[in-house]
Amino acid sequence: MQPQKTILKILKGYSSERSNLLPVIKEINYQVGFFSLEAVFLVSKHFGLSASQVFEVASFYDEIKVKKPCLVEVGICDSLNCVNKATEKIIQSLESFFHIKEGDDINKKLKVKRISCQGRCLSGPIMIVNGHVYEKVTPGFAVEIVKDYLGIKI
Repeated sequence: MQPQKTILKILKGYSSERSNLLPVIKEINYQVGFFSLEAVFLVSKHFGLSASQVFEVASFYDEIKVKKPCLVEVGICDSLNCVNKATEKIIQSLESFFHIKEGDDINKKLKVKRISCQGRCLSGPIMIVNGHVYEKVTPGFAVEIVKDYLGIKI
């Protein structure tokens, strides 16, 4: 289904009560894959809010993507426990192998970023790839995991 049709279908299922704003944003994010500018305007019209008010709510939550996501999104836990165990080395190994910089999503294939504590401190360092959690990650294992997601057989 086209994104606009999906968004309109979702909006039909909700009244314009303000308490429905976040559930609508989350559902659009889940079904479309991100919360687009088109979604901002359609939702703002439905709720009688300004586009900036809707965008402010959507962009507040890390789980809601306000840009089309990359093919592979990697989050490395940046809590003290994970940092002590190898966060920096993991990020450096990914940057070096894939010729990217942390936070960049220029090629739309891979993005590596730091994420907040995932509450798995005994199993750190933690890496989340496209929603899948990996524990006790080493720099080499991180590269292998991401290669699998990208379909690289080297």
